[in-house]
Amino acid sequence: MHLMQAAVLPTKKPFISR
Repeated sequence: MHLMQAAVLPTKKPFISR
């Protein structure tokens, strides 16, 4: 679960931003 990572790079990890 890379929620923090997604928060920092939402554009790089949009899949986590469900």
